[in-house]
Amino acid sequence: MDAPTARQRLGGRRSGLAAAGRPEHIELLDGALIFNTSPQRSWHDRVIRRLTAALEAAAPAGWTVAAQMTVKLDRRSRPEPDVIAAAVPYDADLVR
Repeated sequence: MDAPTARQRLGGRRSGLAAAGRPEHIELLDGALIFNTSPQRSWHDRVIRRLTAALEAAAPAGWTVAAQMTVKLDRRSRPEPDVIAAAVPYDADLVR
């Protein structure tokens, strides 16, 4: 059996964490868990959506644009940027 994830140890699914007064956004940076308890405003979501759409329209063939996806840099670092564009093919099986 796999070990529970940080999210599971903190009490459940992503949507349930904020309701329980716990951090909704967790990242792994250089082996340390980073908890973000700051709420995101609607303008932040709007900027992310518009930037993602603009990058998708401008990205060369073979590039992938993603919003709020965890990026595995190494075994100790998995940041979650707001938007990322990378020269990798699209993978429909990626999980958030």
